[in-house]
Amino acid sequence: MQTPGKTLSTEQTTVPLNANLLIIFGMTLTVVLGVSSITPAFPGIMRELHLTKSQVGLLVTFYSLPGIFFSLLMGVGADRIGRKIILVPCMLLYGIAGGACAFTHDFNLLLALRFLQGLGATAAGTLSVAIIGDIY
Repeated sequence: MQTPGKTLSTEQTTVPLNANLLIIFGMTLTVVLGVSSITPAFPGIMRELHLTKSQVGLLVTFYSLPGIFFSLLMGVGADRIGRKIILVPCMLLYGIAGGACAFTHDFNLLLALRFLQGLGATAAGTLSVAIIGDIY
């Protein structure tokens, strides 16, 4: 089904660009940025919280763990009750937990917030491919 608006063209295919597709691209980018955007801050986090390299590495681990354990549940839940019902609260959780990370000075709380942020990102990572399939 063609949607009105701009198109992304290559020599072989033409993909209509609509707001939904751009939102999905943004969600997918958000998942990746949850790891790559924090790594430049590691030296400052280590100094501020008096952490070792292995401890600061846990910030990436705790962000990634929910994806391992909850991806399947997010996908099944989205298929049964609806993608938007799963996705919107998870993206809110991602934003709130990520914002709260900026204000904590306790490493254990920071790890818990990174876990919650990763849980929110899990929905975006899992459902973006399914939503693209729904649209196209």
